[in-house]
Amino acid sequence: MDEGQTPRKRWLTTKHLVCGAGVLLVIIILGVTSIIWLVPRLSSGPPKALIDAQKTVSFPLFYAHKTPKGFTFNADMVSATSQAAIYSYSYDHGKRLAMSVQPPTSDIDATSLRSTSQFTTTIGRVYVLDFNDRTGAVITGDKSWVILNAPDKIATDDLRDFIDSLQPVRD
Repeated sequence: MDEGQTPRKRWLTTKHLVCGAGVLLVIIILGVTSIIWLVPRLSSGPPKALIDAQKTVSFPLFYAHKTPKGFTFNADMVSATSQAAIYSYSYDHGKRLAMSVQPPTSDIDATSLRSTSQFTTTIGRVYVLDFNDRTGAVITGDKSWVILNAPDKIATDDLRDFIDSLQPVRD
């Protein structure tokens, strides 16, 4: 023990060191937890499966750039041919939102669809089809049409957030 330091002062110094180390440990744990929680929620670009699918087709595919809360891309559910790409997202505890993307067709007049609502996004005009037990949407763009099919009802606001998040895949 130092000559000028009493046992009480030595105890206070040790107490301060232990408290400081505890506070530092809590800050580190909170920081690591925040990073673990935040990283999957940040958009890091299109999923690799869609980048690969984009190489198969001659028209733009789309992905949820900032995936809305509760939506998850299903990387194992991607299929693409030269005429169409099909993939899906999960929402609301495992329900599926299927996407089919294909080149525009003149065989269908989208304005004749019996849509319950319509709006425009950066990728095209959206026609929402709301049935009794399911929800669908058709997005008509210049180079692609996107057909969304939710076999289970999806909230209109959730569908709108998802559609608004769609961005083209660029390889």
